[in-house]
Amino acid sequence: MKFKKAAIKGFNSFIGIGILGLLQMYFKDDLVLLTGAFGATSVLLFAAPESPLAQRKNMYFGHLVSAIVGVTCYKLLFDLSPEFAVATAVGISIFLMTALNILHPPGGATAYIAVYGNSAIHELGYLYVFIPVLIGVFLLDNIQRTQTKLTNEN
Repeated sequence: MKFKKAAIKGFNSFIGIGILGLLQMYFKDDLVLLTGAFGATSVLLFAAPESPLAQRKNMYFGHLVSAIVGVTCYKLLFDLSPEFAVATAVGISIFLMTALNILHPPGGATAYIAVYGNSAIHELGYLYVFIPVLIGVFLLDNIQRTQTKLTNEN
């Protein structure tokens, strides 16, 4: 029974990330949808949805706050020192997520990627908050909710 549940959770995560990947392939360079933070979000969302860290409030607002902080640190600090910018982004994101009771560990990666991501990420500026971050989280959340209803798995 454990193996079956694990297989379903792994397959559901595959579908969730796979759909983002298909959309990424379709839009090619016009839309960035895949970020490393979504791998970590998928672990929580598909494998441990009952975890406090996987709750919708934490997921949406943790990524939102971290994306804003990350882009701001990139814009203000990257030219001074990329290392300082990324450390500041992750540190402030953790502080805010904890203080606001919206801790979602993948948010740290969202902030990190905003600073250390490639030029496609940097060119987005604050649009990064919406695409890929909030659009990707919204899609993963709705895919997980649909799959939960279809498979009756938590």
